[in-house]
Amino acid sequence: MSRFAIAGALVAVACAGGQRPPTPASGPDASVKGLIGASVQVTFAAALSTLSEIPLEPGVIREATGQIETEYFDLTPHEWQAERYPPIERVVRLVITVAPDTLGRGSRVTIKALYQPALGSYVRGRATERLVPQDHPGVTFAQEVLDRMERRAVGNRPS
Repeated sequence: MSRFAIAGALVAVACAGGQRPPTPASGPDASVKGLIGASVQVTFAAALSTLSEIPLEPGVIREATGQIETEYFDLTPHEWQAERYPPIERVVRLVITVAPDTLGRGSRVTIKALYQPALGSYVRGRATERLVPQDHPGVTFAQEVLDRMERRAVGNRPS
């Protein structure tokens, strides 16, 4: 095989890589993001108390990595706009991640609102989860959770 044939094959393989469909990682990586002016520990505690206030039951709590995952829940009691969506798209779960801000301004918080697309009853799991679209009521709810977390973490501090 000549060098030109090998080079041509490599170029063809490299070009074909750009034609793949976008993966979830190439789109937005969270439904909502925010910066809360409190330590990671205080913000994490605020996230837990906010979920218990709503009330939503955390399914997974990983304090060492700053992650909280809720179980799947019906969004309709929390956001009336969810009634307009098919039942499968109303059932979401939240993944909240609290991390230190690299500039020392407090905590970075990301909240993902995830749903399971209708792929058949035999296909389920984290690999098939998707972020809800930005116009979905799950994003509005995630923003409300973030706002409540900030109020709890920061409170009414004197200026």
